[in-house]
Amino acid sequence: MIASRQDVQHALRTILGREPSEITLNCWVSEVQRRNLSAVQLSILCLTRNEFGPQNKSMHHTALDILQWDDFVERFVKAKEEQISALGGPAAALSELGVGSWFHSFELSDGTLIPGNKTLGVLKAEFDAVFAPLTLDGQSVLDVGAWNGAFSFEAKRLGAPHVLATDLYTWAHPSFRGFEKFLYVRKDSGLDIDYRVLDTHQIRRDVVGEFDVVLFLGVFYHLQDPITVIASIAEVATSWLIVETHLDLDDVSHPAMRYYPAAELAEDPTNWWGPNQQCVERLLTTAGFSEIHFTRNPFHPLRGIFHARRTNGSAVGWRSIPSATSAVRDQKEPSPVSAGATDVGWLDALGSHIGRAYRRFRPRTDWTSREVATALYRGILERDPDPTGLQDHIEFISSGMLLEQMVRAFVASREFRSRILESFVPVTPLLDLRAAMPDMYQSQPVDGSPIIVYIARTDDDISRMRKLIEKHGYYDRFGVWTPLIDRDKVITAAIVRGLGAQSCFELGCFTGPVLSLLAETGVSVLGAEVSHTAFALAHPNVRDSMLFGDLLSLDIGRRFDVVLCMDALEHVSPLLLDAYVERIVSLVDQDGYVYINSPMWGQDRVFGVFEEPYLEEWRSVGHASYWRHWPCDDKGWPLHGHLVWASSTWWERKFREYGLVRDTVIERAIHRDLATFFEQAIGRRCLFVLRRPGNRRSSEKIAAAIHAELGKRQRARRAVHAQSYG
Repeated sequence: MIASRQDVQHALRTILGREPSEITLNCWVSEVQRRNLSAVQLSILCLTRNEFGPQNKSMHHTALDILQWDDFVERFVKAKEEQISALGGPAAALSELGVGSWFHSFELSDGTLIPGNKTLGVLKAEFDAVFAPLTLDGQSVLDVGAWNGAFSFEAKRLGAPHVLATDLYTWAHPSFRGFEKFLYVRKDSGLDIDYRVLDTHQIRRDVVGEFDVVLFLGVFYHLQDPITVIASIAEVATSWLIVETHLDLDDVSHPAMRYYPAAELAEDPTNWWGPNQQCVERLLTTAGFSEIHFTRNPFHPLRGIFHARRTNGSAVGWRSIPSATSAVRDQKEPSPVSAGATDVGWLDALGSHIGRAYRRFRPRTDWTSREVATALYRGILERDPDPTGLQDHIEFISSGMLLEQMVRAFVASREFRSRILESFVPVTPLLDLRAAMPDMYQSQPVDGSPIIVYIARTDDDISRMRKLIEKHGYYDRFGVWTPLIDRDKVITAAIVRGLGAQSCFELGCFTGPVLSLLAETGVSVLGAEVSHTAFALAHPNVRDSMLFGDLLSLDIGRRFDVVLCMDALEHVSPLLLDAYVERIVSLVDQDGYVYINSPMWGQDRVFGVFEEPYLEEWRSVGHASYWRHWPCDDKGWPLHGHLVWASSTWWERKFREYGLVRDTVIERAIHRDLATFFEQAIGRRCLFVLRRPGNRRSSEKIAAAIHAELGKRQRARRAVHAQSYG
C-alpha cells in the first residue's frame, strides 16, 4: 500500500520540524508514488536518515536522495553485517546489543539466556501450536515479519533445508534494532538462514519466489490493507500458509473486522485491525486454501492460529491437533455465560445511566463476560477496552465476582477519578489582548499563512505579558495539562526511577500525577506549583508534598537525586530564567540529575529537529539569545502560555553557564527506547539529562536502569490494575 498524502506530510514534519509548504508536499507525494514506497518504508527512511541516509542531505536533493529505498537497504544491511561480524562471544555481544528490547528469548551456545518479551516457555508452546501439524523435512519456509527470528531458527532445526526470514519495521526501526539481534543469533547458532529486508507489500512471487510453507505470525493486524497483502502472500505459499493474529468481534456471527483508528489496541498506533475468526477463515478461503484449521493461541485467548492448506499443493500432511476447535465449515460454539451476568434488569438500569453511542443495552437472555466488561469500559471510562485490561476483567467475572464489585472497581479507578476531576474545572473566557493592546501584535507569514505574533520590543513588554498571565489565571485551566495519569506520566516516572531517584523535586508538578506514581514506589517527593486549580485537584497521596508559590520565593532547604522540569521553564519570564536555573542547580545533589523537557527549536545534536525556527526574528537572532517574537492564539495569548522561545543550543549554553552539562549517553538511550512514543509525542523529544561534570555515576548503568524501568511499565500497569480488585 503506497504511503498516503497524510503519511508523506507526517514524514516531512519529522524531517523539517514544521508543516511543509504545499509545493514541497506535492513534490514529495509525487516522488513517493513514483517509487511505490509504503508508509512503513517512508517512516524508516525518515527515522534513520541521519545514520543511513545519503551523504548529500541538502533540501534541494531531498526527494532524489532520501527516498532511494534500494540504496538505503544496501547501506543498512552492509553496516549491520559488519557490526555483527566484528562482535565476539555472547558476553561482549550482549554488551553491545543490550539485553533489553528483545522480543524473542534465546539460549545462546554458551548457555547465556537472553530474556525477551516472549519467554522460552511461551515460545515452546507456540512452536508446538504452529509446527506440530507440519512435517518440514525437505520443505522451504518463508517467515514474514521474523523480528528476532525465533520461528525461522525453529523451522531450520525441524528440518527445513531453505528458510528465508524477512522483516522491515522491527529490523530497521531504531527503537527495536531487531536486525542486528537476528544476525547475532544466526551467527551464534550457526544456522544457515537466508534473510532479506522487505516490507510486507513486497512479499510477492516475483520478488521472493515460492515456498512450501509461509509463516505470517503477528503481522496481519499491523497492516493498513491486510486483505491485499494476504492475497499477495497467498500466491507465494504452494502448500501451507500459517496466520497468527489478534482477534476481535467474537460476538459477531458473520465475517467482520474492528478498525482501530488511533492506538486503541494495546496503546500501539501500528495496530489497525481486529478480525474475527470467520473473517480470517473467509479471507483464506478466498485466497485459494481449501482446508483451514483454527486453534486459539495457547497463551493469548484473544489471538488465534490458522493453518491454511492447498489441497493441490505439495503433500505436507495434516496431523491431528487435539486442541483444534473448528474448521471453516464448523459453527462456532456459543460462549458460556458467566455467573452474575444474566441480570437483565440490572444491565438495563446500568444502560440508562451510562449509555454509550457505540451500543445500547438491549433486553437479552444472556451476557458473556466479554460483553459485560466491554460495556463497562465504554459506559464508565468512555473508551474501548485495551486487550490486557479486558482479559483481566473477563477473568475476574469468570471467577465469580459480582457485577456490583466490578462497577465499584471501575468507579474507584484512577482513570475514572481523573476524568471526573477534569469535568469540575470551569472554563473561564480569557480577555482579548489583541483588542486591548493592538499595537503589541503583528501578523507574520509562515509557509504562506498568517499567524498572530506578540512583539516584546522591551523588557517591560515581557514583564507586561507575564503579569497578564498571572492576573487572569491562565495556568488555572487544563489546556494542554491534564490531571490524568496517562502513558506520558507513567513513562516520565519510569525515567526518573531509572535515574536512580530516592528523592525527586518537580517544578511545575500541576496536580502531581508523576509525583503520585513515584511516591507509590517509595520515592521521597516534593513539588512546586503556581496553579490554584492544581492544589484543589491534587492527587491525595502527594497533596501534602506540594508547595504553592514561585520557586524563587520557596524555602526548600534540601537537595534531591533528581530535579524534574516537564513543560515548566518555558513558562517563566526569560528575564528571570538565570535565577531559576541557579535555584535548580542548588536543589540537585552532587551526583544527581536534572531532567528537562521544554520546546527547543532548530537542530540538536541528540534529538535532531523538533521544529525549525519559522519566524524571521528567530532566524536572525539564532542562538545568540532567546527570542522576543511570540506566536499567539486568536486573542493574543502566547501559545500554551510560553514565554521562553529559543533554540536548543541556547538552552544548552544557559545550563552550562551554571555548571550543568548534558549526559548524551543517557539521552541517546532514552531516544532509542522511546522512538515509537516520540513519533506520536514529538514535543517530548526535546529533552536534556543534565548533571555536574564531576558526577561519579556511570552513564551506561543509568541508561540500562532506565531501559529496565521502561520495560517494567506494562507489567506494572497490569499489576496496579489487578490491585484495584484486592
